[in-house]
Amino acid sequence: MNIFMKHFKSIALSVIVVAGFSSCSDTWEADSVSGSKSKDLWTVISQQPELSDFAAVLQQGGYDQLLESDGLFTVLAPTNSAMSAVPDADKASVPAAHIILLEFNKSRLDTMTTVVAYNGKQTPIADIQLQTTEIICRNGILRFADAAIGHRLNIFEQLCQLKDQYEMAKFIVEQGDSIMDMTQSVQIAIDPDNNPIYDTVMIYANPILDAVPINDNESTVNLVLLADSTFERLSALYWNYFKQNNGLHPEPDYVGYKIDTAATTIAARTALVTDLVFNAENSKPGETYFTSTSDVRVKMKSGIAETIDLCNGKVYVAGDVHIHMAGNKIKSVYVEGEDYQSHSSEYIFTRVNINARGQRDVVLCGTDTLRPYWRYVLDGEGNITSDTEQVFKRTTRYGYYGTSFGSNTYPQVNNTRGGSYLGYTAPLYSCDYKIYMRSVDDRPTHVNPDTLSVEYDKYLADANWPCGGVIRNYQKLYLSQPGDNQISYVDDYANSDFLINYSYSNYFQPLQRQYACMVPFDPTVFEEGEFETASASRLEELLGATNNFKHLGINAGYGVDDPNCEFPLIWCQTPNQAVMTPEARTEGKLYYSGVTGICPNNENTYLANGRPNRIRKDVFRCFYQGDACLFVTSGVFNISNTANPSVGSIQPHGSIYLDYIHVEPVIEEDDEE
Repeated sequence: MNIFMKHFKSIALSVIVVAGFSSCSDTWEADSVSGSKSKDLWTVISQQPELSDFAAVLQQGGYDQLLESDGLFTVLAPTNSAMSAVPDADKASVPAAHIILLEFNKSRLDTMTTVVAYNGKQTPIADIQLQTTEIICRNGILRFADAAIGHRLNIFEQLCQLKDQYEMAKFIVEQGDSIMDMTQSVQIAIDPDNNPIYDTVMIYANPILDAVPINDNESTVNLVLLADSTFERLSALYWNYFKQNNGLHPEPDYVGYKIDTAATTIAARTALVTDLVFNAENSKPGETYFTSTSDVRVKMKSGIAETIDLCNGKVYVAGDVHIHMAGNKIKSVYVEGEDYQSHSSEYIFTRVNINARGQRDVVLCGTDTLRPYWRYVLDGEGNITSDTEQVFKRTTRYGYYGTSFGSNTYPQVNNTRGGSYLGYTAPLYSCDYKIYMRSVDDRPTHVNPDTLSVEYDKYLADANWPCGGVIRNYQKLYLSQPGDNQISYVDDYANSDFLINYSYSNYFQPLQRQYACMVPFDPTVFEEGEFETASASRLEELLGATNNFKHLGINAGYGVDDPNCEFPLIWCQTPNQAVMTPEARTEGKLYYSGVTGICPNNENTYLANGRPNRIRKDVFRCFYQGDACLFVTSGVFNISNTANPSVGSIQPHGSIYLDYIHVEPVIEEDDEE
């Protein structure tokens, strides 16, 4: 084999190039020998009697041609005594571990712990026991080493040798396969069906190696290798939170959900392996907790049974370890309002807001209309009388920063469609979540309580009480299950998974599905723990009966100066119903868990997975692990309300104010931290 002709590894060259160039300007040490400056490295090595064994191996492998070339190299040459300690089977691998691209003089090497050798792997300086003398040659520097390094495995190569002993090692290795490399394969012909025929180049691919650098010779990480019993136990734990959708979109009346068990097992085990890779500073033997490169704390319950030193780190063979899921592996997710991926209006602004998370929030413009309200009438002298009048504000439209728009540029608010939306995705696990929203409407024309409003005194006593001159923001949240069709905003009700932001259930089109949504409510109206056990009548009293929105939604201006003010969300049947009817609440039949999720059945039975057919009113049950689709929509309601004139008509309000969506996992674990 002609080593000189093989390709240099580009990644190795990029790592050492800066260090190498900087070393060229260093002053040579006093013990440097410069008498061979006119000779190449191979000539000098072949003339050193104490390097004869090393020279023989160099020549056998074709490295003599490399060291005669015009490149720049540093050779850390093992002496004959050092070579005698290397097994015969490993001697051929010694040169590639002792030749370094570019020049590294003594001053430079004294500051380094490892160097990337010609074989692309790291050579520890301390392990080869360098002598002080360096010989300066025409094409580099020669140093003498009192120890030699032969073939050194990296972590993945070591796992390949352990795959028959450890189930975890076997799983990692078996995820790899040979695939066609399209960048190197060359088309050489066309078959009778006009399909290209390639001179195919196959390469090894393994998704785990893409996630963690255990096969990267230039990275340094440590891997905890688990005993089979621990690997199986933690795989089963992870399985619960990595359920994969099998790709079947359920019908609206489907009860239960379908899981791809094979894909779930692979996803769970892959995530577990990723959480068992650590940087050296976060995995010191003797410490109780290691923190992985994926920021997961791993408890080393039984310590380390064996340490295997490798060229790119260590393998720690461990017995019993534990990983706590709640708040550790599975953390809260914050979806920033300004990170929207889709929206329904051209009039959308990301604002600088010092009280917002990340000092940014987003505003999407819509119709700026206030709910009609009753106010007292003043007499001729300006005194309040007992007479009242109804005030209407219906047609105001607005833009921001001088931008304005008319009805032809904004989705019309009518009986079947209208409103605004912002689309997001959120990475979730297969578990329950509580969802919170921070949304602050600070527009001056929305925060203007009318002191003559008949509700003004109640508003002073309770900032959430509806009051004339204050807009109430009825933003809603729709969610899809990961792996199912994402929510869309189209007119084709038969194929869309999102009902156009409907205004009233009586106006459903024949093919529209009655999906539930989540809306904010004021948690301060409940005593601690009351919400979970509140009766239907108590919920109706606190949250409001149909067409009474006292404690649902968010008053304009509420929380404007409090960056920690966020509102929990609760399931609702339709936008025009503040909470479900008592019958629906009792049966639990309309508490959908996500737009494309599964509606619990109408009987007092259990689903196939053993969970009850009702879900909590304040919980989104995520069936699968992956990216969920989230739509925040504006609160559009029917434009007339003769059934309850004391409340007045609820007018369209198409604006969206959003700082963030907070998705908090609900995990009950009785295991140790």
